[in-house]
Amino acid sequence: MSLPKLLSNRQFQEVTAAAGISALIYLIINLFVIGGDEFVFQLNSFLVSPLSIVTVVMAMLLWRQMKIGVQSRFIWSGLLAGWMCWAIAELLWATYSLLGQDPFPSPADIFFLAGYIPLAIGFLSRLSKLPQRPDKTQRVLIGTISLVVGGATIVYILLPILQSYDPGLFLENLLSIFYPLADLVLLLLVVRLLFTYGPGIYGMAWRLILIGFITVTVSDLFFSYADWNGLYYPDARATLMSTIGVDWMYSLSYLLWAFGIYTLRELLGEHHARTSNFQPKLVPNTYILLFTDKDKRVSDVSPNYYPLFPVRELKRKSLVDILGISEQQEHHIHDKLLTEKKYSEELIHVTGSDGIVYEARISGLAIMPSPNQFDGAILLLRLFAQPGETTHGLSEYHKTLVWNILKKVDNNEKKEISSFLRDYYLAYITSLFNLALREGGAPMSQSFLDELHTVSRKNGWGMIFEAHMKWDSNPAAYLEAPNHAWRTMLETAKQFTSQLTDTATVEACMQDVRIQFSDEVLETAARFDGLISPHART
Repeated sequence: MSLPKLLSNRQFQEVTAAAGISALIYLIINLFVIGGDEFVFQLNSFLVSPLSIVTVVMAMLLWRQMKIGVQSRFIWSGLLAGWMCWAIAELLWATYSLLGQDPFPSPADIFFLAGYIPLAIGFLSRLSKLPQRPDKTQRVLIGTISLVVGGATIVYILLPILQSYDPGLFLENLLSIFYPLADLVLLLLVVRLLFTYGPGIYGMAWRLILIGFITVTVSDLFFSYADWNGLYYPDARATLMSTIGVDWMYSLSYLLWAFGIYTLRELLGEHHARTSNFQPKLVPNTYILLFTDKDKRVSDVSPNYYPLFPVRELKRKSLVDILGISEQQEHHIHDKLLTEKKYSEELIHVTGSDGIVYEARISGLAIMPSPNQFDGAILLLRLFAQPGETTHGLSEYHKTLVWNILKKVDNNEKKEISSFLRDYYLAYITSLFNLALREGGAPMSQSFLDELHTVSRKNGWGMIFEAHMKWDSNPAAYLEAPNHAWRTMLETAKQFTSQLTDTATVEACMQDVRIQFSDEVLETAARFDGLISPHART
């Protein structure tokens, strides 16, 4: 599902509005301490539990949606396990708070700490499999953030705890040191992941989830600092450090996670294995010239006519005689030449040797030295001759005539080439898409599509690849894109899936596609591999 389509979805609009309004109201309550210090403290203490449960339920639904893709199920298993541990911890924390007992330290910390392990494993597995790597600028930014946050954690949190170590509070001291370290590791993993997703709707959904981990980490670090220094609700007063820096950001994390997961579920529900067209429409590989005189009789032909047609003595023959078309078709062609001085390309069927019927395209130019003097015509017949059939090449003079007719007369050659390249390359790209879907599930196949979008957008090609649409249903953009665009898109797809799997697997996938093409398709593809105009290779 594309971003415009998702934004126009009524349910998505309602969920987005509800989430945004809720976050804003919650911010205002904490900012202005509406209801008093005690009310704000109780609200912040008990709101997190239902939010954590909603996040777990949403994550479980998305995990079940990952029917294929071991890697996707692996990362989401890690995230789900981590969120489940934290949800249990939130319930225990709320219970202790409700009973008037200090929840730190408590059994809730066991589940808080346990949650870091599957989360870290899930993120590490994601980093090891994502094909996209940060560029130099992004690496510098990641390094800067790491140094600043790491330095601040050490100076303002860890050193004060170590300097005021109390042997009688061993467990509190140990937890106060471990939490910032675990948060720091998680933050560095998340920041690294933040730069691996493209600008598409899929990347946006993942960024919401990753930003949620950033806000929860920052909130935890603020809490560690505030709690150790007696600044978390000092004297039961709601301060900005307590309400905004810790509680609001902490609750916002769960809201971002739940909304990001919801967006992913809406987006990835339309991903499924796609079928390919292994018989693209063939482009004519033979260009035959027919010369007629003022009496509309054939005077000459190019040499490559003879191997394909049975008539040997052509002088004074009609088009009906040498091509096997109807008299009505012949009259139509000559009438157009006389009235319009040219004959725009039309599809006809001609009869060759041994009764073979060819689907051909005929066009031409009238020979008129003066407006009222018709001396004949030069007709161009384009057809596909089976590989292996003997055809003679054209002379340079004949090639010039072919080029001149194609230039001056309306024809479908460019469209035919573009359509063939579209179907031919889409067969490979579709197979690689299915490979990405099979290996990494819907998240990885969406990353595959995002990568294609990025390349298309950078080059201004306008080629659209969406999970919900038929890829060949966007003919305008496909036909307007230069022919080499398809080769570039295929190389992009190969590079992506090679990093996801390995080169051997990708090459095997390519070979599986190739062997399903007919010899005629492969012959046509070979002609355009160098992107040379076909009549230049006749």
